[in-house]
Amino acid sequence: MLTNIFTRFTTKDDSSGSGILRTEYTLDDGQTVKTYTNPFTISTKGISKLKFRSMDKAGNEEIPQELEIKIDKTTPVIALNVSSDIIWPPDKQMINVTISGSAEDNISGLASKNLSVNDEYHVYNLTFDDLNQIVPLEAWRNGNDSDGRTYKVQAKTEDKAGNVGIVEKVVLVAHDQKN
Repeated sequence: MLTNIFTRFTTKDDSSGSGILRTEYTLDDGQTVKTYTNPFTISTKGISKLKFRSMDKAGNEEIPQELEIKIDKTTPVIALNVSSDIIWPPDKQMINVTISGSAEDNISGLASKNLSVNDEYHVYNLTFDDLNQIVPLEAWRNGNDSDGRTYKVQAKTEDKAGNVGIVEKVVLVAHDQKN
Protein backbone atom coordinates (compact mmCIF):
# COMPACT_ATOMS: atom_id res chain seq x y z
CA MET A 1 0.00 0.00 0.00
CA LEU A 2 3.02 2.22 0.10
CA THR A 3 4.70 3.80 -2.86
CA ASN A 4 7.97 1.82 -2.51
CA ILE A 5 8.93 -1.10 -0.27
CA PHE A 6 12.41 -1.35 1.25
CA THR A 7 13.11 -5.04 1.77
CA ARG A 8 15.60 -6.59 4.18
CA PHE A 9 15.80 -10.25 5.17
CA THR A 10 17.08 -11.34 8.56
CA THR A 11 17.95 -15.01 8.87
CA LYS A 12 18.72 -17.16 11.87
CA ASP A 13 19.51 -20.84 12.28
CA ASP A 14 18.93 -22.91 15.41
CA SER A 15 21.74 -22.58 17.96
CA SER A 16 22.76 -26.16 17.22
CA GLY A 17 22.39 -25.73 13.45
CA SER A 18 25.01 -25.56 10.73
CA GLY A 19 24.43 -21.86 9.92
CA ILE A 20 22.68 -20.12 7.05
CA LEU A 21 24.10 -20.80 3.61
CA ARG A 22 21.91 -18.44 1.57
CA THR A 23 18.49 -16.85 1.15
CA GLU A 24 16.82 -16.81 -2.25
CA TYR A 25 13.93 -14.73 -3.48
CA THR A 26 11.88 -14.08 -6.59
CA LEU A 27 9.45 -11.37 -7.67
CA ASP A 28 8.36 -13.05 -10.91
CA ASP A 29 6.92 -16.34 -9.67
CA GLY A 30 10.22 -18.20 -9.88
CA GLN A 31 11.30 -17.25 -13.40
CA THR A 32 14.27 -15.36 -11.94
CA VAL A 33 15.58 -16.53 -8.57
CA LYS A 34 18.10 -14.23 -6.92
CA THR A 35 20.40 -14.85 -3.99
CA TYR A 36 19.86 -12.21 -1.33
CA THR A 37 23.01 -10.20 -0.58
CA ASN A 38 21.79 -6.69 0.27
CA PRO A 39 18.54 -4.89 1.07
CA PHE A 40 16.57 -3.89 -2.02
CA THR A 41 13.63 -1.71 -2.98
CA ILE A 42 10.48 -2.97 -4.67
CA SER A 43 9.00 -0.14 -6.71
CA THR A 44 6.92 -1.81 -9.42
CA LYS A 45 3.35 -0.49 -9.50
CA GLY A 46 0.57 -2.94 -8.86
CA ILE A 47 0.44 -6.20 -6.95
CA SER A 48 3.63 -8.28 -6.73
CA LYS A 49 4.35 -11.52 -4.95
CA LEU A 50 7.63 -11.79 -3.09
CA LYS A 51 8.59 -15.42 -2.58
CA PHE A 52 11.63 -16.34 -0.48
CA ARG A 53 13.34 -19.17 1.38
CA SER A 54 16.60 -19.86 3.22
CA MET A 55 18.90 -22.88 3.22
CA ASP A 56 21.43 -23.87 5.84
CA LYS A 57 24.90 -25.34 5.29
CA ALA A 58 23.60 -28.84 6.06
CA GLY A 59 21.24 -28.68 3.06
CA ASN A 60 17.99 -28.08 5.00
CA GLU A 61 15.56 -25.81 3.18
CA GLU A 62 12.96 -23.58 4.74
CA ILE A 63 9.39 -23.94 3.50
CA PRO A 64 9.02 -21.14 0.93
CA GLN A 65 7.30 -18.01 2.24
CA GLU A 66 5.17 -15.63 0.19
CA LEU A 67 4.12 -12.01 0.69
CA GLU A 68 1.74 -9.98 -1.44
CA ILE A 69 3.12 -6.49 -2.03
CA LYS A 70 0.77 -3.72 -3.15
CA ILE A 71 2.42 -0.60 -4.54
CA ASP A 72 0.00 2.14 -5.46
CA LYS A 73 1.35 5.18 -7.31
CA THR A 74 -1.84 6.12 -9.14
CA THR A 75 -4.75 8.30 -8.15
CA PRO A 76 -8.18 6.77 -7.62
CA VAL A 77 -10.48 6.63 -10.64
CA ILE A 78 -13.39 9.07 -10.29
CA ALA A 79 -16.51 9.49 -12.41
CA LEU A 80 -18.67 12.58 -11.83
CA ASN A 81 -21.82 13.77 -13.60
CA VAL A 82 -24.32 16.57 -13.06
CA SER A 83 -27.88 16.45 -14.41
CA SER A 84 -27.62 19.96 -15.79
CA ASP A 85 -24.57 22.11 -16.42
CA ILE A 86 -26.61 25.22 -17.28
CA ILE A 87 -29.44 26.67 -15.21
CA TRP A 88 -31.85 28.98 -17.07
CA PRO A 89 -33.67 31.28 -16.56
CA PRO A 90 -32.12 33.17 -13.63
CA ASP A 91 -35.47 33.61 -11.88
CA LYS A 92 -34.38 32.99 -8.26
CA GLN A 93 -36.01 29.55 -8.21
CA MET A 94 -34.30 26.65 -6.45
CA ILE A 95 -33.41 24.03 -9.06
CA ASN A 96 -32.57 20.49 -7.99
CA VAL A 97 -29.35 19.33 -9.63
CA THR A 98 -28.64 15.62 -9.41
CA ILE A 99 -24.98 14.81 -8.86
CA SER A 100 -23.86 11.25 -9.44
CA GLY A 101 -20.39 10.00 -8.85
CA SER A 102 -18.30 6.95 -8.17
CA ALA A 103 -14.73 6.28 -7.15
CA GLU A 104 -12.53 3.21 -6.98
CA ASP A 105 -8.97 2.22 -6.32
CA ASN A 106 -8.14 -1.38 -7.17
CA ILE A 107 -4.73 -1.51 -5.48
CA SER A 108 -4.73 0.03 -2.02
CA GLY A 109 -8.43 0.84 -1.75
CA LEU A 110 -10.18 4.09 -0.93
CA ALA A 111 -9.49 5.83 2.36
CA SER A 112 -11.88 8.76 1.89
CA LYS A 113 -14.17 10.47 -0.58
CA ASN A 114 -16.17 13.66 -0.45
CA LEU A 115 -18.21 15.92 -2.62
CA SER A 116 -18.26 19.69 -2.35
CA VAL A 117 -20.46 22.31 -3.98
CA ASN A 118 -19.33 25.95 -3.89
CA ASP A 119 -20.31 29.05 -5.79
CA GLU A 120 -18.29 32.08 -6.81
CA TYR A 121 -20.45 34.36 -4.64
CA HIS A 122 -19.43 32.41 -1.51
CA VAL A 123 -23.05 31.68 -0.61
CA TYR A 124 -22.80 27.90 -1.10
CA ASN A 125 -20.18 25.85 0.70
CA LEU A 126 -21.59 22.34 0.99
CA THR A 127 -19.68 19.13 1.72
CA PHE A 128 -20.97 15.56 1.60
CA ASP A 129 -19.42 12.15 2.31
CA ASP A 130 -21.41 10.54 -0.50
CA LEU A 131 -20.74 11.34 -4.16
CA ASN A 132 -24.44 10.97 -5.05
CA GLN A 133 -26.63 13.91 -4.07
CA ILE A 134 -29.57 16.01 -5.13
CA VAL A 135 -28.60 19.60 -4.40
CA PRO A 136 -30.95 22.59 -4.75
CA LEU A 137 -29.09 25.44 -6.47
CA GLU A 138 -30.35 28.97 -6.78
CA ALA A 139 -31.15 30.04 -10.35
CA TRP A 140 -29.88 33.56 -9.86
CA ARG A 141 -26.87 35.60 -10.85
CA ASN A 142 -25.83 39.16 -10.25
CA GLY A 143 -27.00 41.32 -13.16
CA ASN A 144 -23.49 42.77 -13.50
CA ASP A 145 -21.90 39.29 -13.70
CA SER A 146 -21.42 39.09 -17.48
CA ASP A 147 -20.15 35.51 -17.49
CA GLY A 148 -22.89 34.20 -15.16
CA ARG A 149 -22.79 32.60 -11.74
CA THR A 150 -20.61 29.53 -11.44
CA TYR A 151 -21.18 26.62 -9.09
CA LYS A 152 -18.19 24.30 -8.76
CA VAL A 153 -18.97 20.65 -8.02
CA GLN A 154 -15.87 18.75 -6.89
CA ALA A 155 -15.34 15.08 -6.07
CA LYS A 156 -12.16 14.42 -4.09
CA THR A 157 -10.86 10.99 -3.14
CA GLU A 158 -7.79 9.68 -1.38
CA ASP A 159 -6.57 6.11 -1.45
CA LYS A 160 -4.86 4.28 1.40
CA ALA A 161 -1.46 5.01 -0.15
CA GLY A 162 -2.12 8.77 0.03
CA ASN A 163 -2.80 9.39 -3.67
CA VAL A 164 -5.43 12.09 -4.17
CA GLY A 165 -7.80 12.36 -7.11
CA ILE A 166 -9.97 15.37 -7.93
CA VAL A 167 -12.62 15.79 -10.62
CA GLU A 168 -14.65 18.97 -11.09
CA LYS A 169 -17.78 19.91 -12.97
CA VAL A 170 -19.26 23.38 -13.40
CA VAL A 171 -22.91 24.35 -13.24
CA LEU A 172 -23.55 27.79 -14.71
CA VAL A 173 -26.41 30.20 -14.14
CA ALA A 174 -25.96 31.94 -17.46
CA HIS A 175 -26.04 35.72 -17.78
CA ASP A 176 -28.07 35.38 -20.95
CA GLN A 177 -28.97 32.63 -23.39
CA LYS A 178 -25.72 33.19 -25.31
CA ASN A 179 -23.62 32.61 -22.15
